[in-house]
Amino acid sequence: MNPAEIDAPQQLANSVGARIRAHRTERQWTLDTLAAASGVSRRQIINIEHGTVNPSIGMLLRLATGFELSLAALINEHSHGETQRAQPAVLWTGEHGGTGTLLASTAAPNITELWSWRMHHGESHHSEAHNSGTREIIHITEGALRMDVGDDSHNLAAGDSLVFAGDVPHRYVALAETPTQFTLAVHQPGVTV
Repeated sequence: MNPAEIDAPQQLANSVGARIRAHRTERQWTLDTLAAASGVSRRQIINIEHGTVNPSIGMLLRLATGFELSLAALINEHSHGETQRAQPAVLWTGEHGGTGTLLASTAAPNITELWSWRMHHGESHHSEAHNSGTREIIHITEGALRMDVGDDSHNLAAGDSLVFAGDVPHRYVALAETPTQFTLAVHQPGVTV
């Protein structure tokens, strides 16, 4: 197949798979070693490395945690300079066409990710607990969203912001009949590489 004919999600799957394989081989890890470190099955890792599946955000986060890397390190090539241009990557697609796009990220040890989300009525995204000490900031620019953080729920409308612990399970649920748009910053302190 001509590379120009490969669509953006497949290009992303191929590049993520290649980066995961590169990180694994750089560390001289077997598939079983990465599976044990990340909690992702050996078969899933093989499929991801070969670009035959488009992994979920949760799966990518588990792999990044296993490597002690930022999510962005699996998505984008990072230069070693202080200033770098990031390539946005759609990492979540909802059942009604919503998207979660990682816009940019800093490198370890204090990782901060910047996201842009657009969700349609009825769509939701469940996030597993991140590393200990992770904090998130969400700002709603359009629509309405319910944030479930641990056992607490918060209804947010356009113009509202919420700071919350990201080291507990949490869920984003679009409530508005019109699309809900929000910006999300995720800060994970003290990640070692």
